[in-house]
Amino acid sequence: MHYSLAAVVGMLGLLSTLAAIGWPSMGAYGLVLALGVNFLVLAICIAVAAVFSGKRASISIKQGLLSGFVFYSLLIVSFWSLGRTDVLWVPDSHTLHGPGVLRASQFLKGEAAIQFASIFGEQIQLTYIWAAIGSWIFGFDPVSTALSNLALKLLTWWVWGISVRKHFGDKIAILTLLFLMFIPTQVFYGLVFYKEPMVQLLTVIVLAASIEVFHSGSFKYLFIGLIAVIALVIERIYLAPMVGLTLLMGFLPHANKLGWNFRTASLATLFAFAVVGAGWIFFRDFSLLKIFENLAWLRHNYMNAPGVDKAWNQEIPYVLAFVKIVFTPFFHPNKLEVFKDFSAFITWGAIPSQIVTMLSFYGVWIEVRKAPMRTLLLILPFVLFLLLFAYLAPYSGRQRDSFYPVISVFAAIAIVRIAGKLNSMDKGRIKARKSPSTSL
Repeated sequence: MHYSLAAVVGMLGLLSTLAAIGWPSMGAYGLVLALGVNFLVLAICIAVAAVFSGKRASISIKQGLLSGFVFYSLLIVSFWSLGRTDVLWVPDSHTLHGPGVLRASQFLKGEAAIQFASIFGEQIQLTYIWAAIGSWIFGFDPVSTALSNLALKLLTWWVWGISVRKHFGDKIAILTLLFLMFIPTQVFYGLVFYKEPMVQLLTVIVLAASIEVFHSGSFKYLFIGLIAVIALVIERIYLAPMVGLTLLMGFLPHANKLGWNFRTASLATLFAFAVVGAGWIFFRDFSLLKIFENLAWLRHNYMNAPGVDKAWNQEIPYVLAFVKIVFTPFFHPNKLEVFKDFSAFITWGAIPSQIVTMLSFYGVWIEVRKAPMRTLLLILPFVLFLLLFAYLAPYSGRQRDSFYPVISVFAAIAIVRIAGKLNSMDKGRIKARKSPSTSL
């Protein structure tokens, strides 16, 4: 019953969103769109309650994946039927990623070579190759790229859902998927033509492989994780060493399987990172001797991007910038003038996303006492990212959400713990009522 109610409320959110985007000239446009987002958040809350209606999660991973697929597909089809597929592309889609797909198409046809010319996307990347393959089937337009992204999201949900269920349990897996699928900011970045779905998928593969390697020392998962790290070198270079460190840390306790001692394993780890660094220099024309100069150059480019308010990014103290990159985006009425139509999901969805993030802190606290090494494997690359982007671009929640699967799983752990405590309190009160009075 709870899941049916959640589905009905979610559909109301979908219809409200479509009404606002399909007929933007109506008077209450902003309120109707906000209503759509809030219906979506309410549906998540009802679904969360449904997870705790029994001893086990009452839906399976497959059913969760199907619900995500149906919801995203309905959004795509609805935008197409309303003639508003333009909301699925943003300025970067036209100026950066679109030309990248055209270059990838030329590469696949043998008309161009792979390019590694710029850290800002002029090279041919996996996202562009994947979208180019999709364009052969559906043509190159917003619907095609949204469908390509949806396929990547389904893989991400499946890989992470299976991994979380195995190591954390059914309820935590279902809650994690609810957040990944239906938090409004995730819906937006899951369909709009950015690189995020591919990056998030590769990140999840490495993290899931790292957990498996840590628990079993499996060379199969080590190999899978290394392939994903190499793909990230091409796709988003700075994430490769961060998540690669997680994979290698997971393997170190099992290095004796190769006859290595700890010192040899540590040296091999350093060598692996040297290889990644060499890839940075070779492909991106960066010199490690000029790393601080290069970081300053990157910061200059991020801070001078269109629409960036330097007063609230470049000029704020580093500690405040760190807090900002953790919780961005923030709701502000002025943003409703900048983020319109589908992109208003970023503004209206800021608060539920921040609630999930705050819950994840409690989840980390729970897990670090229960399984400290496994917790470190998951949060270390995220912390490294936050430390870097607090300096480079504290406004970039989109890039931070490469780690939203990690945020989601710890938020789910927190909710399960809170629900358990509330349930114990209720049982205690019921027991107290039923116990006979000992007074005369």
